[in-house]
Amino acid sequence: MNSFLILVWQEVISAPRKRWDMLVAGMFSGALGLLTMVCGFKRYLPGTAYESTFATGWVAYTMVLAGVAGSIAATVDLNLERIRYLLSLPVTPVMIASSKMCGAAATSFLVSLAMLALGNPLVLHLSFPNALWALGALILQALSIVGIMCTLSPFVADMTKLGLVGSIAAGSLQYLSSVYFPPEVFPAWVRPIIYINPLTYSVNFFRSLVRKEPAHFAFVYLAASASLCVGLGVWSLTRSLVRQMR
Repeated sequence: MNSFLILVWQEVISAPRKRWDMLVAGMFSGALGLLTMVCGFKRYLPGTAYESTFATGWVAYTMVLAGVAGSIAATVDLNLERIRYLLSLPVTPVMIASSKMCGAAATSFLVSLAMLALGNPLVLHLSFPNALWALGALILQALSIVGIMCTLSPFVADMTKLGLVGSIAAGSLQYLSSVYFPPEVFPAWVRPIIYINPLTYSVNFFRSLVRKEPAHFAFVYLAASASLCVGLGVWSLTRSLVRQMR
């Protein structure tokens, strides 16, 4: 267990350093988008409900691209030489896969953490206890997104196709959610996808915090989604590790 915790800690600490380009790109794009929207809303839609509605969705969404890219990077990092080195340590393939997912989740979480730090004084105005709830939701969302991507990525051998899968996943998570509009505006056949998307529940939970009426069901769903997605992601990455060693 000590070896596993050390491995996880090393991955989480080294992830921002190894993937600094993803962090910088995600933070810059997210901050620019948030500032643009806040300035636009204050000019044309001051005080409207849609101002905070869209801003809360944006804070949650900013981690999607970083989470997808971080998951792909974590999968690519598992080359044969690296696997052999890690397996020379007192750790199992499951521990290696879990630590890689934690590193990818840390990358995506830091991007949204920066957006929360910027968005709270600008438009969210969350109290300290609610900000802690928001951090918890961001962690669960990061684990869910990374779990989804790590489940898919080992099945795609071609790097070009891996990037394509990542783009499709990022677009699906973004647009088939309640980031921009409530599920009711979508066709009936699309709504089931929106209702199982973890980003939908993260956004809804954020909005409930802004209204000072925490939607605990959304948080519970996020926790269940994170557990399921992490379990599938670890299983998929572990299979990939074992297959490469053979």
